[in-house]
Amino acid sequence: MLSLCNRNCHDEKNSLALAPRSSNWDFVIGAATVFALRLRVAFIGKHTLFTGLLGHFMRWLGGIPVDRAHPEGLADAMVVEFARRDQLWLAIAPEGTRKPG
Repeated sequence: MLSLCNRNCHDEKNSLALAPRSSNWDFVIGAATVFALRLRVAFIGKHTLFTGLLGHFMRWLGGIPVDRAHPEGLADAMVVEFARRDQLWLAIAPEGTRKPG
């Protein structure tokens, strides 16, 4: 991530594919890295995580809720997000890359 940042930190819009995803700790480690580098990175997450106080926190972290039961239109929704924002770095961890257990 440091070499990426050294080259592209001033880009206004970017998308990052993060893999392999090996555990739920990847989110914690990724968030710590983002804070350490003082980056503002968005991510998509399960819509049920965006309710109540947890929802406010997830949005503050940069989360964008997604209803995984109805994935149609996700690409169009991300196009809209990129168009409406002046700056957006979107980090995506491919589904199914986390090891069971």
